Amino acid sequence: MSQVPRSRDRSSAHQPASRHRTDRDAAVEVDPDEALDLLDDDYARELLQLTAGEARPARELIDRSSASKPTVYRRLNRLEDAGLVEARTAFDPDGHHHQVYRATIGELTVALVDGDVRASAAPAEGSATAGDAFAE
Repeated sequence: MSQVPRSRDRSSAHQPASRHRTDRDAAVEVDPDEALDLLDDDYARELLQLTAGEARPARELIDRSSASKPTVYRRLNRLEDAGLVEARTAFDPDGHHHQVYRATIGELTVALVDGDVRASAAPAEGSATAGDAFAE
């Protein structure tokens, strides 16, 4: 991916939007710097692809990913902090629990508006950010 100069200004204009959504079709504002940084990372992109459409436990993501276990957890944390992935607790029939991860975005749009880089994300079908219950 070619390098695009990006502003590192972390002012309030670039703060991630709240993850609590009520309007299923509304775009969610995301920090364009963070989104572009994550999309420029091979492991983060791979984890977004693996979590699109289906919630998966971290151990499955580790098995399916080309990244090491620590790298998977670091990228999942960054993706979750950016609002691009959500984590929920899943319960096994024996009572044990674990985290499952699912992509929250179905589409990411980056635009130049009056010389400013802006990004918005359309919620993924079935994500909690789209107003649905998170189900595995």
